[in-house]
Amino acid sequence: MGGTITTIYAALFDTPKIRNILYLAAPIDFEDAGLSSIWLKAPEFDPDKVADTFQLVPKHFIDTGVKMLRPVRNFWGTYTRLWKSIDEGTPIEAWKALNKWVNDNVNFPGNAYRQWIKDFYQENKLMKGQLRIKGQVVDMNSITASLLVLAGEKDHLVLPHQTEGIIKHSSSQDKTFEVFPVGHGGLVFGNYAKNNVYPVISQWLAQRS
Repeated sequence: MGGTITTIYAALFDTPKIRNILYLAAPIDFEDAGLSSIWLKAPEFDPDKVADTFQLVPKHFIDTGVKMLRPVRNFWGTYTRLWKSIDEGTPIEAWKALNKWVNDNVNFPGNAYRQWIKDFYQENKLMKGQLRIKGQVVDMNSITASLLVLAGEKDHLVLPHQTEGIIKHSSSQDKTFEVFPVGHGGLVFGNYAKNNVYPVISQWLAQRS
């Protein structure tokens, strides 16, 4: 959500001027969000009922839904990977960091949840130029910052074409879009990220900052 909110901010405010924006698996285009689009499709899924019932949507409600997108991998595979590391005698610090990140959630304010599901997943307002914040239209064409947009080819939470939406709709002259053969967390955690993703980010920022 951070990249989506960053996009909204950058589109609405001219100052302070944002020079560079780095996107890591950030959803912009919600027209086809994979299985999430099927589950959250209107009118079968009613975010008003969820928000009105809970008021403060429990973190476990959202966490379970996300993990059920790949239940075997999330509920079983994560621990088989842990035991494999232990069996092979490799450090488990990376596993512990990823596991903490995956499970360190917070409750979701009901009205924010309602708006997130409706405006993005169900109506794709950001891409359509229909999203309004305090009455002001969010126009991605007003974004001129240099953009580095990174996605994971195997990412089931944010599909690569979802992130690519900012490339198509900003007016930035300096745009870079790269897809790596990893999942959602693979852009940040593990040796592949360290050896392949981090150098791209470092070099890109060094040339522009």
